Amino acid sequence: MKKHWYTSRQVGSQVQIADSTAPEDSLSEESTAQLRSLYGNVAVEVLPVEQHQYNKDDALLALAFATSFLLNQDPSCLQFYGMQSHIQSGLEARQMIPFPLKKKRGKIAKSHYITL
Repeated sequence: MKKHWYTSRQVGSQVQIADSTAPEDSLSEESTAQLRSLYGNVAVEVLPVEQHQYNKDDALLALAFATSFLLNQDPSCLQFYGMQSHIQSGLEARQMIPFPLKKKRGKIAKSHYITL
């Protein structure tokens, strides 16, 4: 099984997904099954977040997306850099601070909605 990282959160009766390596209009069967076991049959909003073609970055981006959710930021409007050194310095300082941004961006695409 291939390792894959993404971030999800429930907002009211809807679940939002931030996934840096998957197409915006679909989820893998594994992801769908995992989300269904966590949230039940709900509507899912797949956010148009920063995409990476290298699987090594998906864990770092999942942490960046989770941090942005916790800080009430919209991850679909953010582009990150320096993630690995940021995580290391945050752990050493025992602090959670926003990830460094290349730039803020307007939402580049609309969200897609899927029902589990």
